Amino acid sequence: MQSGTPTPSVPASQPYTIASPPHQSSSLQSPPLPPLPPSEGVPSGAPASYTPFPSTETRHQLSHDTLPPPVPASPPSINRQQSLAETLKELQEQAAFVPRSSVVRTAAANVPIAVSTVVEPEVGVEESVSELYIAGLTARELFVRLPESDDVSLLLEKYLRPEHRPARDLSGEWRGKTLNELIATHNWRGVARYSYDAVTQSPPEQTAYILSHWLLRFQALVRLRLFQPLAVELASVTSLLPPSSCFGPVELSEPSEADIPLFHPAVPFELHVLVASLPSLQGQQSRSVELVTMLIRCCKEALWAAKKESKEADQRIWTSRVERLGVLLAGLFAEVKASPSASSLLSSATSPSSAVLSALCRLGISAGEMTSLDRSLSAMPAEDPAKARRRIQILRDVADGKYVEAEVELRRLVDEDADDVEARTNLAVVLLYLARVEEATTHLISLLSTHPHIAYNSPTILFNLCTLFEISTEHATAKKVGLLRDAARYGAQGIERGCFKLK
Repeated sequence: MQSGTPTPSVPASQPYTIASPPHQSSSLQSPPLPPLPPSEGVPSGAPASYTPFPSTETRHQLSHDTLPPPVPASPPSINRQQSLAETLKELQEQAAFVPRSSVVRTAAANVPIAVSTVVEPEVGVEESVSELYIAGLTARELFVRLPESDDVSLLLEKYLRPEHRPARDLSGEWRGKTLNELIATHNWRGVARYSYDAVTQSPPEQTAYILSHWLLRFQALVRLRLFQPLAVELASVTSLLPPSSCFGPVELSEPSEADIPLFHPAVPFELHVLVASLPSLQGQQSRSVELVTMLIRCCKEALWAAKKESKEADQRIWTSRVERLGVLLAGLFAEVKASPSASSLLSSATSPSSAVLSALCRLGISAGEMTSLDRSLSAMPAEDPAKARRRIQILRDVADGKYVEAEVELRRLVDEDADDVEARTNLAVVLLYLARVEEATTHLISLLSTHPHIAYNSPTILFNLCTLFEISTEHATAKKVGLLRDAARYGAQGIERGCFKLK
């Protein structure tokens, strides 16, 4: 079986959407601006801070904490060689996985993976981990053959004659490209095949290296929204791992339950988070709420054990993990319309970090609770390298209808960093709210030329631009088909048909 011949969702903030895109992430992770009235799925008379949610039909294609593939501010650099751990961390900040450094071994000779061969492990919890041999992790039978078509292919077949359809490389062939180049060009099928080759051609005793590339494979499948293959492959891999109470019920014979660790030190923590997050990717938020809650409980037990043994480094690690999982859980609560529970959970933090405060602010905007929003906003540090406080203040201005003030601040962000795609996308939305439709359209189109690999692979940008076409011209369908054709030239892998608003 050649998993690497796939032809047709890593889960960081995301630009605002003009309305509710068909593939929308948690309101805590990606704060949208108020939708345009009237808009599909938006109740008449909804408050300005109303946040629409995807329909049941599209919910099955949802990812979290993340979760559609968010748009990074700029593509990963391809002029330097990143370690695999750095690459995973960048992807994890855009997806559902808690970042963790990994020990990466030398790649197999016939898989010239462009990563560093030595990465410092996470201090504390993992520092004494030695390589653990797990039989079967390199077996080709663990991989699922990916579908040979996708939504973009189907739309091309419907709207364009064969001679007008751009060539799309959906083979996953990556030879001649580095991992950084594959990620920068959003070639997720290439990343999936890349990981397949790395896993299957690695010496089986290099477990940490193999698991790190399995994680990379899973990240690619999330970007491609191939959640069913992801579920099958993830179940196959976790079934081979050492017993852990975090992976669900364990049948006991020998040893006793007390001998089964909460977390096996050789198993990347991201796998636990992915197992808990997977149901939400498939539209089963309630199940993910249960699994994430269980995972938080296990992390707290590990934290208490570290405190008991006075291991300060471990305490910091587990405290960070509990906090990040709390934000993830709050996002799930928001998705199932349990905003009070989400607010109570986030407010329970004794010393909330910027991430928690930012999540509280976004929740306040989503729920229209301006008092709690202002309280959380005032608690955020004034000096923030990530500019989170400024971005939240822009949301606050938009919620108050202060579009001119929002435009001024967004232009400042763009002037400071022309590669800030999020700010540039949000500026186009604010221009629309100011009834400057032509300027908003031109502004978004400029992104297609300055940042094509990002813009043509962004569900948010594509959806917003198609909405602007519908508003501004009688020839919207032709323009949307043209956008589809151009996006296909840049891959458009993992983009669902609803982003082009074509039936």
